[in-house]
Amino acid sequence: MSTTSLFDVAYNFLFSGEEDLQILVTSDRVLVFSMATAATSASASSTSSSTSSSDASVSSKFSSRHLLTVSHNDIISAKHVVDRQLQQQQQRQQQPYFYPPQQDKHYVEILVRQVDPASSSSSPGSDVPAPVKRPQVRCDSEKVAKTVARQINYARTMYEERTQAVPDGRGGDASDQED
Repeated sequence: MSTTSLFDVAYNFLFSGEEDLQILVTSDRVLVFSMATAATSASASSTSSSTSSSDASVSSKFSSRHLLTVSHNDIISAKHVVDRQLQQQQQRQQQPYFYPPQQDKHYVEILVRQVDPASSSSSPGSDVPAPVKRPQVRCDSEKVAKTVARQINYARTMYEERTQAVPDGRGGDASDQED
């Protein structure tokens, strides 16, 4: 009996705030989504009226928004990327005696093969590398970004091992029936 089942490898909160970015790494794919509450947006927009914000907190509903789904078959790798603010570098040049703290933005970058059916069928043995997309997802910290990148790479490796495994040739449950 060989059934492939989908199981979770990791689940993390990526970036807290209004969008509340989250990631689910499964045995087959990576899903990035946003879970925002209606209460968060309602209370932010109606801070002047205390009755409307209390009503919004009672009737808080979650709304999810799908952002990215990538199969492990298409993932090349994932890595942590840091985006340093160029504005702060310009401020340092203008004000040499005042150095504000560095506000780095941390991302998980997923290198994804672009599958183009027209190009793959026209030249199956070509040496031209396939085009690559590099979607980036914002994270709260460096630790979160590095952890998620490591989890994606681990799940991708496990997927590769599972898909490239050589069957043992015994036919699964056939050895149990010989008794």
